[in-house]
Order: sequence, then structure tokens, then C-alpha cells
Amino acid sequence: MRKNRLLLSLVAAATLQAWNDAGHMAVAYIAYQTMSSTARAEVDRLLKAHVDYARWVEGVAEEQKGLVAFMRAATWPDAIRNDPRFQNDPPDNADALVPNSLGLPNLYRHTNWHYINRPLIGNYAKLKVDKSDQSYLKPPTVISKIHELRAAIADQKLTERVRAYYLSWLLHLVGDVHQPLHCVAHQDDQGGNRVLLNPGPVRLHGYWDGILGRNDSFDAVRALAEDLMKVPVKGKNKLDEMTWLSEGTNLAIAVVYKGLAKATATDGRLEVPAGYEDTARRAARPRAAVAGWRLGSLITARFKP
Repeated sequence: MRKNRLLLSLVAAATLQAWNDAGHMAVAYIAYQTMSSTARAEVDRLLKAHVDYARWVEGVAEEQKGLVAFMRAATWPDAIRNDPRFQNDPPDNADALVPNSLGLPNLYRHTNWHYINRPLIGNYAKLKVDKSDQSYLKPPTVISKIHELRAAIADQKLTERVRAYYLSWLLHLVGDVHQPLHCVAHQDDQGGNRVLLNPGPVRLHGYWDGILGRNDSFDAVRALAEDLMKVPVKGKNKLDEMTWLSEGTNLAIAVVYKGLAKATATDGRLEVPAGYEDTARRAARPRAAVAGWRLGSLITARFKP
């Protein structure tokens, strides 16, 4: 019964964004298992102040509430895209503090926080970064927000509810930036969102969102995360977000796009070549794994005794 209550508490929204919910929860699971006990206690305490904490842990056994809340917090910035309490960002000054009944900095969805469009030029077989265009660095981007949030979560001048809000965003965005199509755009394809694939049809971005699997039950996520923790990865303690961006850019060039260089087109949709999915999964697994290790290290560094 207890196991069933925990599983039910982790049923996530169907919206798929940058890694899907299963992917984000797996990254969070790894981080939770690998961060220090001091950091774990602090995030457990902070997340109790989150506006949706009670909903996340309803029916969950007491000893599992910290883990469940942490995993659900990692999906929250995607969930609010369909939450009527929140609204789309205004054209300007979307980061402004706007008083509201939830005690949050504002009630905007901040959809432009999830990615950075580092421009790629050339055909799929010979892509390179357009170094002449630096406009992609203009905030807000996933890179600028991670830089801000890693300080904000430990800012004692902020209320615990606001810090919990920023923590949920940090958990999510660290996962986002390790998905290669959240790092680049090729000829205004919006990180693969304008590239259609067959069979499906499915957008290239959505294809990569779900490459780790789509089962977001607790048992499935735990099995995925524990399997990912066995994957050999390099750079677990590289905590510079610009390094993460460079890694994602290189992966997008070498695997995401180059793997489609010889794909045939049918009615404007690229036919996924044989072997592409296996190659994509082999590339995505260590990427998600290292995201979890790095997230755990980052949070540990912020909450030292």
C-alpha cells in the first residue's frame, strides 16, 4: 500500500519538455542520492515551503517525502506551463518582482529560461558554431539563470518560499542544459522544434526529450536512475555552466544533427536512419547521468556545514 501511494504521487503531467518528466526526475534522483547529508537536509527543509509541496507529498510515506518532493520539484517549471495560476511572460521586464498571493517573485511561466540558442551554421554533415553571432548570450537564458539561481537558493535575505521556488528552477534547468537541443539552434530551427521526423511524426526536439524513456512511475524512474548511476561519466565535478554549454553544443553537432545528415525527406519530414536511436540513447544516457552527479555536487557546495 505504501509503495502504491508513493507511485501515485509521482504521476506527472503529460507535457514533454527537455528531457521529459521521467528524465528530469531521474536526474533529480541521482542528485539526491549523491549530495551530502547536510545539503539533503537543507533542501528537504526548504522544499516544505514550496507553494506546491503539500500536493507533491500527499499520501507519501514520511520517510520518502524528501526524495519525492525533490523529484517533483525538478518537473515543476514545465508543469506551470499549463497551470492557470501562472501566465505567459510580458514582452519586457519579465523578471520584475510582482506582488502576488502565492508569495513568489512573480507568476510568469518563464519559458525562455529553459534554453540558449547558440547558433549553428552549415549543413548537418559540416555544422559549426557561428562565432560572429554573440547575441545568444543576452539574458535570460538557461545559462544566465543557472548562474543566478545557484546563489539565490542560499540567499538568507530571501524568504524560504522564494528560495524553494528558485531551487525548483535550478533542479530543472541543470537538467535542461544537459539536453543538447537546449544548447543550440540551427538556422532558426528553435532547438530542433521545427524539424519533423518520421516515423511519428515527431519533432526532433521531442524525440530527444523522450530518448531516455517515457515511463514516469516511481519504480521506472528509480530503475532508470540507478542504472544511469552505473554509467561511466567524466567531469562529475565540473560545475561551470559554460562548460556544460560547450559539451552540449559538441554533442548536438556530432550526434543530434550529423546523425541525420543522410536522412531522406518525405513530405518535409526526415526519415530517422537505421541505428540513429541507438546512437542517440548511448549519447543521452551519460549526459543525463552526469547532470545528476553535477547537480548533487552543486547543491552540496551551496550548503556546506
